[in-house]
Amino acid sequence: GSHSIGWVMQNHSDIAERDVCPNVHSPASWYMCADIDACKAEGTAISARAVRKVLRLECLGNGDRSPYVHGICQAGEKFFFKSAVAYGGGLSVACMIREDGSELCLPPLWLEDLALIFAPVSEEDKPNDPDICGYYIVPYAVFRSVGAAFGNTHATDLDIKWTKSSYVRSPKEVRHSDKAYDLLKPDLFEQRVVDFPGPFPSLKKVLD
Repeated sequence: GSHSIGWVMQNHSDIAERDVCPNVHSPASWYMCADIDACKAEGTAISARAVRKVLRLECLGNGDRSPYVHGICQAGEKFFFKSAVAYGGGLSVACMIREDGSELCLPPLWLEDLALIFAPVSEEDKPNDPDICGYYIVPYAVFRSVGAAFGNTHATDLDIKWTKSSYVRSPKEVRHSDKAYDLLKPDLFEQRVVDFPGPFPSLKKVLD
């Protein structure tokens, strides 16, 4: 899923990030529980909410949206996420728990492919904030491992530098009189900013 620039810059935690960019359709945002009793326990629901993760899932379609597995569940059938164990080659074996307590373990898949089979129930389906989310990154460690396995990629960039006179809100003394700044106004928007004061916003440090 996409993230906020604050998370990319490590200005706030993963939990705080899920307040604005919950990425509920990513298996990384699903809460794991060991068995049906644990999954249905009130404490588990409280813990899942506390870390801003999805607890309850349901089958998408009839389990036929993945190109790799078909017909493994019925539309609307409810599940909990039990585990995902590394299999090799970037694949994982994921196990789910049905509401009746029985388990469903899938063949080795890319973990992200689970999102083609399962989705949050409607009560836990939350959108990303379009004002804040939308940034994607690949850590250097991942880039190096991909390069070692499949070969490196080649990328170029293009630096664009805007002058002080390029903006609608530029000071009058730097604006160009022959430029129609009004043409920019229809595309001018305010971007919402979220401040994360930390887990204890009321805690203050007193210095002598």
